[in-house]
Amino acid sequence: MRQQLAKTEHAQLDAAPWIDLEEFNPSYLKRALPLMPKRGDHAPWLFNTDYYVEREELPDLDLDEAALVYQAARQKIQ
Repeated sequence: MRQQLAKTEHAQLDAAPWIDLEEFNPSYLKRALPLMPKRGDHAPWLFNTDYYVEREELPDLDLDEAALVYQAARQKIQ
């Protein structure tokens, strides 16, 4: 499993949990939340749960941009 991290130039982001627990809070996600990526407070670090919006945005994302660093996850989800 690979985890996506922001480089230090984006270290000023206010990190928030990947999902908003007030809107969506199944137990299996709550248990794994510490292992999941964080979202930021502005684009492109926001997480959207709207399928139709993401369907249009995702094909245009550059997953090789310099701001993204990939590394192995430190823990396994149990």
